[in-house]
Amino acid sequence: MLATLALVVPGSVGAQGTGAVVASSSTGATGVTGQTGPPAVLSASVTACHADPLQANRSATFSSQMTSVPGTKTMDVNFELQEHTAAAIGFAAVSAPGFGEWVASQPGVGIFTNYHQVTSLPAPASFRVLVRARWLDRRRRVIRREQIVSPVCVQPLETPDLAIGVLRRAPGPQAGTVLYSLQVLNTGAAGAGPFQVSLTVNGAALADASVTGLSAGAAAIVQFEGPACTAGSTLSAVADPTGAVVEPANHARSKTFPCTR
Repeated sequence: MLATLALVVPGSVGAQGTGAVVASSSTGATGVTGQTGPPAVLSASVTACHADPLQANRSATFSSQMTSVPGTKTMDVNFELQEHTAAAIGFAAVSAPGFGEWVASQPGVGIFTNYHQVTSLPAPASFRVLVRARWLDRRRRVIRREQIVSPVCVQPLETPDLAIGVLRRAPGPQAGTVLYSLQVLNTGAAGAGPFQVSLTVNGAALADASVTGLSAGAAAIVQFEGPACTAGSTLSAVADPTGAVVEPANHARSKTFPCTR
């Protein structure tokens, strides 16, 4: 459900005759370089699509542009917000403040542009709008109807994705010990908060190492002091063994290394 959606910037712009029109990324009544044939009387576009690890910061702005036709006095437009999730087949209408309401132009407007912005989008999901438009004459009779679907704003689920990298060994500070240097990576699209890293040598767990945080795409080296591994045995490393960081299921969070002498 889309209960947390909030309309931030609804609005419309009307231009008398061939006056200035707010820029739109779609092919509309004002034309586009290289356009052939008559201009469309209705267009729809995604003017902004912002993804973010935090739901409160995810947003999309949709716009439409209508051009008057002979006999037009006013123009009306209606935006229906639609959502697609992995669990659904196709797009389904969802409610959000300001959507599903008819917005009218001023009388005599030649070009009518309308914007709707929606925020706090859930993820992962994709969003678009179905734009319904109607042209009315001086007696408020509908003389034309059109509808169009906008391009899609995709909202991926941006999360951390921890992984274990390389393991290097060097003589430890104490006699008979080894200093294990282990690389930990965040291959995800969002930063990770504090977490622990574990290392097991000869079947015995060493004291966990702490990582205060790891930004997206970054790597860190954590060190463990312990006994030398036995030839033929394995060393096991795990990033975030307690599950402190919310991330997708990822086999790369744990890794086993052979002990070679």
